[in-house]
Amino acid sequence: MNKFTNVTHKEVLDMLISARGFVESGWVKGTMHSGHSHCSLGGIEAAMRKALHKNTFADQNFFTMPHFKASLSNRQEAVAFEAALRLNAAISGQKKFHYGNIVSFNDDPKTTKADVLKAFDVAISRTRNRRPYINAKRLVPGKAA
Repeated sequence: MNKFTNVTHKEVLDMLISARGFVESGWVKGTMHSGHSHCSLGGIEAAMRKALHKNTFADQNFFTMPHFKASLSNRQEAVAFEAALRLNAAISGQKKFHYGNIVSFNDDPKTTKADVLKAFDVAISRTRNRRPYINAKRLVPGKAA
């Protein structure tokens, strides 16, 4: 059975909202986590760890593990992966996931915190409205408004 089939919109929505909160509280470029600041993908990882009641980032980052999709071991990891798919689509307009899209957008010199929060807002809105996440408009760094 596919581990992703039972992930609900509500779970993904809650994960995206939590991740957005982490990023809004402190945003960083060039690394997933720095103190209490997180990049876009790091915000999702922080939200997943919060849901799993893990407060440390001392072990290997979830999204940078080789072939992490194949290594999903629990429901919260599946929810985090789906949340990343939706954030990726909000940024790139594509369903096909490549964490480099999120990282490149986050770390682009033109990208602002407002751009990143807008990407989360788009992903949250599309999830809340149960809209498909393909064929979304591509976001451009430095164009949050």
